[in-house]
Amino acid sequence: MSFINALDSMLWHDGLFLETKTVLTNDMTVELSLALYKDNDTKIRDQVSLQFMGVENLVFTANTQELIESAQAGNINYAYTKSMLSSKKYRFTLYLIDGLISFDFGDGKVLEK
Repeated sequence: MSFINALDSMLWHDGLFLETKTVLTNDMTVELSLALYKDNDTKIRDQVSLQFMGVENLVFTANTQELIESAQAGNINYAYTKSMLSSKKYRFTLYLIDGLISFDFGDGKVLEK
């Protein structure tokens, strides 16, 4: 399964945003650590890390108190990925409770824990 298809198949709603890591070398890499449900019948979230390479135009804004207070119920609303027509990149946007993370990227991979 391609990385884009993997992102499209994930159940984002009521997921848990745990951590973000950015690495600057020749380009930027962003790693998001999340806990998501595998399906609608599962009651336990599985931890997953998403690694995005070739990141540009990073935006991250969040009310940290809201993220913490909503952690048990889930602090992720939803996410989507779209192809950028003007380049060979994709835009990923993760909508959080009272915040969002958005950036353009070239490639990525799922690192299940």
